[in-house]
Amino acid sequence: MAFDPSNYTFTKLTQFGDYDPPTLYDINNKGEIIGETGVKGILLRNGVVTDVIVPGAVRTIPQGINDKGDIVGTYTDPDFSLHGFLYSQGDYTQLDIPGAGRTDVTGINNRGQIVAFAADGGTATEPGGYIYEKGEWSKIEVINDPDAFLVPDGINNRGVIVGSTSNEAFVLEGGQLTLVDNPLSEFYIDFRDINNQGQVAGTLAPFARSSSGFVYDDGEVTTIGPPRPTDRPTQWTINGINDAGALVGNFDNRFRDEQGDPTGNYAFIATPKVAQPPKPAQPAVDWNELAARVEANFAATGKWFIPDDISVPEPAEPAVDWNALAAQVEANFAATGKWFL
Repeated sequence: MAFDPSNYTFTKLTQFGDYDPPTLYDINNKGEIIGETGVKGILLRNGVVTDVIVPGAVRTIPQGINDKGDIVGTYTDPDFSLHGFLYSQGDYTQLDIPGAGRTDVTGINNRGQIVAFAADGGTATEPGGYIYEKGEWSKIEVINDPDAFLVPDGINNRGVIVGSTSNEAFVLEGGQLTLVDNPLSEFYIDFRDINNQGQVAGTLAPFARSSSGFVYDDGEVTTIGPPRPTDRPTQWTINGINDAGALVGNFDNRFRDEQGDPTGNYAFIATPKVAQPPKPAQPAVDWNELAARVEANFAATGKWFIPDDISVPEPAEPAVDWNALAAQVEANFAATGKWFL
């Protein structure tokens, strides 16, 4: 089924209080959202905002979160060097690619695999995409293209990696690289995150100095964004997607008030609309009347039977295997002396 942007509801996130509208980067399957506001990272969990700040850092940017609540990202130290970090169970761990002058950690999956980008590498470290697993860093490999220059942004539980390379976006699965061009212009396209269904969230430039969020699904790029004015330029980004298809991103109407402050900028979550179940059809049988007539037949004849002039539909297949259920209850009683499921 093709991705349908009309099936989404956009909601402004207003739980941030005195914070500036944050840049949101990821959402996990528990609905936990991470992002950055000012120079500090934030975690939005169950409606409560918590700071994510690497001790001693002058800026912390969380960029990925898995279903265990492990957070990865990048921080700037007092010397303005860029490092990667992992925040897990209350502890911060520095994650730097050996030999890299700058490490930008961008994504983590439930298996603990982490993707990152190394820049300003020395002679022993090539710039490009790296993966961290089982305590070691290794260069992300592309079959038949060992020199491929990748900037990874996300990784799902199957180990599929997405990101950008040069002016194209990419999907890397099993060492096989798929490149995707911007279908709207000659400008950039970036795959930011991928869920376990293979749907990709990202941002592209439909024209110069602009950005639009999109979802890549079944080989097609479909832009999707919040309601927006038509009388002024607007732009928005989408950075994260979870398995339910929920998206997180930011909206910028590129309009400033008389004091020069931006207005109308906000973070948002976009969620698929819940399909309403169809109204049940009118029953083919008036069961109350049928019961009354069966009881009348028994009173008159001593036999239970359904009148010939009523057609009773065949019963639907049961949603529960009652025989198996009864057997399980009986087995539980035999083992424990108690009836329970």
